Amino acid sequence: MKSIAIVGCGAQGGPCATIISRILDVESIVLADLDVAGAEAVKEKIGDKRISVKKLDASDLDSVREAIRGADVAINLVNPNFNPVIMEACLAEGCHYVDTSIGDTMDLDLNASDNILSRMMHGRDPRFHAEFKEKGLSCMIGCGASPGLTNVFARYLSDKYDTVDSVKIRFGKRSRSNAPKVIAAWLPTWSPERALWGYAIRPVVFTGGKFETFDIYSGYEEFLFPEPTGIIPLVYHQHPEQITIPYYLKAKKIQYCDFKYTIDRELGTLILMGFGDKAPVDVKGAKVSPHELLMKIVRRPSGNFMDESAAMQEADIPIHMDASVIVESGSGKIGDEAVGRRVRSVSRIDYHPTLYNSVEERKALFETFGSSQIHVALPAVITAILCSAGKAPSGVAGIECIDPVLFLETLQSHGLKLNYTESHSESVLL
Repeated sequence: MKSIAIVGCGAQGGPCATIISRILDVESIVLADLDVAGAEAVKEKIGDKRISVKKLDASDLDSVREAIRGADVAINLVNPNFNPVIMEACLAEGCHYVDTSIGDTMDLDLNASDNILSRMMHGRDPRFHAEFKEKGLSCMIGCGASPGLTNVFARYLSDKYDTVDSVKIRFGKRSRSNAPKVIAAWLPTWSPERALWGYAIRPVVFTGGKFETFDIYSGYEEFLFPEPTGIIPLVYHQHPEQITIPYYLKAKKIQYCDFKYTIDRELGTLILMGFGDKAPVDVKGAKVSPHELLMKIVRRPSGNFMDESAAMQEADIPIHMDASVIVESGSGKIGDEAVGRRVRSVSRIDYHPTLYNSVEERKALFETFGSSQIHVALPAVITAILCSAGKAPSGVAGIECIDPVLFLETLQSHGLKLNYTESHSESVLL
């Protein structure tokens, strides 16, 4: 790979750039953002002469084409609303495309527009699929932490079975403090607009071989994560995995797929109060959108990388965070088939989505990559490496379409000591 372009220098643009500067032998790294001063600050902090900065308006096709021109791969880290523009620019410039967040809509109804997820829900190819495939280019979507590594693990476990009954993804977190804050502000760790959307939209679940929509904060479950995280209350949450996994793993004949996440009580309260609404309300004669007001006052996470230092890695980790991917299959049979005995198999992977669970592990990430905030950017970089090497499929494809063993081996060969626990159990059904 000669050149790589990073589109967007927000919360993950900096970590992405520092990862590439440390693990890849590339001639040039382009940081493209509307905020040129912010991109220059990232460049200065990393201190790599191969990095250059270009101004980019992600809503303008010509601007994006100019910014990524000459790149072998473009990694898209801007708001997913702009994904179609950046995909089209990659097609025009003949470079591979990688993103971390699927979706080109902020509608509270996925079927309100002809977006990538609604196309999958109706069994249609994503936009630009045929064009990328014809040119032999990879357009890899959802290649971050989640979607991303979760999908890799789901594919890895699903490959153990001819058919799969269900894929369940669980994310849980809680404070490590024995005296957590009684009252806390909503502090999103990535795009506030997208985080709000994920909780405000009615979640989709793939059940009975079709997609159904459920109420927000429904599907309550008390899920047991490995200690010390323990039992965490979870609910259905809108995420791409429960759409892309059944879509791309059709051959497994999956019957059920869902995603459940920790209940965000601070944000849930705001949503139920109406702060997810975009329609203006009258406030003493002024028209104010509750959504715009919340987005104006919420803390933005984009400065995290710029504030990060080696000394900060010594601090206590504030939260326990765990992820579990569970794949179930009842297709196996044992003994005398005449009596109808069947084997029900459950395969599970537990891991830490931040890629660390101790101060020592976090320090090791910082020393290797120049940042410990790499859980989204690193899978995207690994995908970019596989695209450039011709080891990713052509066309528009989810990360679950890449050989999961190859992906995990490439991840670890580029400096990540990935710790996860894999377990399997079987029971006889009479």
